[in-house]
Amino acid sequence: MAPATRELERMGLALEHAPVGILMVNRGGVITLANRHAEALFAYDPGALKGQPLDDLVPHGLGDVHARHRAAYFERPVARAMGAGRELFGQRSDGTSFPLEIGLSPVPTLAGTMVMAVVVDITERRLAAEAADRHARELERVNAHLKRSNQDLEDFASIVSHDLKAPLRAIRLMVELLVEDHGPRLGDEVTGDLDEIATRAERLQNLIEGLLSWTRAGQLAPDAAPIEVAPVVESVLSNLRLPDGAQVLIADDLPSVRVDPLMLGRVFHNLIDNALTHSDHPASATVRVEGAREGENVCFRITDDGPGIPARQHARAFRMFQSLRRGHAGDGVGLALVRRIVARWGGECWIEPAPGRGATLTFTIPDGE
Repeated sequence: MAPATRELERMGLALEHAPVGILMVNRGGVITLANRHAEALFAYDPGALKGQPLDDLVPHGLGDVHARHRAAYFERPVARAMGAGRELFGQRSDGTSFPLEIGLSPVPTLAGTMVMAVVVDITERRLAAEAADRHARELERVNAHLKRSNQDLEDFASIVSHDLKAPLRAIRLMVELLVEDHGPRLGDEVTGDLDEIATRAERLQNLIEGLLSWTRAGQLAPDAAPIEVAPVVESVLSNLRLPDGAQVLIADDLPSVRVDPLMLGRVFHNLIDNALTHSDHPASATVRVEGAREGENVCFRITDDGPGIPARQHARAFRMFQSLRRGHAGDGVGLALVRRIVARWGGECWIEPAPGRGATLTFTIPDGE
């Protein structure tokens, strides 16, 4: 056996079980070595590739081009990737093709310089990339649709708000004028009915304002600057009409967060107001505001000592226009607005029973510190 032949056989034994396809090709474009993985990639029987023209593994119509590239490579043989910037395909024995990547390296042998080609089937990688591209395009389409839908919703709410506020203001004004001009002659029963009309008109106006706030909440992005929470809560309390005797206790160690302070104030306003509004003893109600960093989130808890909320009603409490207790004021938007704002920040909110009596509403904000 010639030394060159023995050399190729030793190479073949060394490369036989490599996890990638390996071909050795001479200057004439003839395959002198093919390992087991390469034979499987191109669907050839064991030993069938050796001695075959490399052009048999190139898709039809590209043989001449490949021959020119091969000749140019042998003129300046250096280790590099084949077909940089181009898509490469191999042809199996049954005529089907598949995408591949090829790395070329010159190998000096006793029979002269040969080229070692490392072949990798990238079919699965391409399928994954195509799936990722489709997903990205679909996500872009959905995001654009959601953006249009949110804008349409806000525009619709603004139009409805404008068109309904004017007649409501007119109704309330007419009631006030009737009571002012004809109050003594109307009697207590009629006056009471007019007051009820005014109250319901005011409640409807609050519903409209709540709906408008709910639609706009989804458009507000978090602020990058950290803010102290305690001053936000204190500002909320200065604008709330607390029942005489009621108290809101703010923990001393509330953590800072990176969100829009106006929207954070709206969240605390709605939660504290909700707790006081639904209390069964407003003159002595106590609400506690606490917060702490927990894992990757900042958690805030608003705890009251009211009648509590049954577990079966926890999910319903966050729905639009839901009031859990009859006979209590409220537009049914407050907790829905809280959930929408918190979700916009990437957080969550839920209700738990408070120790002893009452309920605790917890909401989280991803910790940006």
